[in-house]
Amino acid sequence: MAEQSPVLKSVLEFLQTLERDWGRSRCAGHFSLQHSHMASASTTIVRPSGNPLSQQGFDEMMKCGDITFDECTSAFKILELKKVELYAQNKAAFVIFVEHTTFKYKGVLNDDCATWTMALEWLDDRQSWVIRGGQRSSGRTPHP
Repeated sequence: MAEQSPVLKSVLEFLQTLERDWGRSRCAGHFSLQHSHMASASTTIVRPSGNPLSQQGFDEMMKCGDITFDECTSAFKILELKKVELYAQNKAAFVIFVEHTTFKYKGVLNDDCATWTMALEWLDDRQSWVIRGGQRSSGRTPHP
């Protein structure tokens, strides 16, 4: 197996941090993309419906009470990394991954796997990756 480049390794570490931090903050009920070190000021997330949300809109959706997380351990888990491509002299990355989340939407339990597509940017001033944009597919039943 070929050794990973330092840049690719940093993207993978970012995704591990995303999994840990998003899972913890969703579970604790204080998720905020606006105040996250993982987003930029212009981050946009596109919902499965196709509606784009700014950081503020995404935070409002997560805090409105329609979406709740009962199980801390299943608030956000990356199951499979499908693709990582680096661009712009390793200052941008395109990633696709499958996540598993268990949550309630308006009281109805959802045990979902969904595919995320994300554009990441390396910020020299932060020395870290940030999400510039992302889109979540519709959820589907996990395979055993």
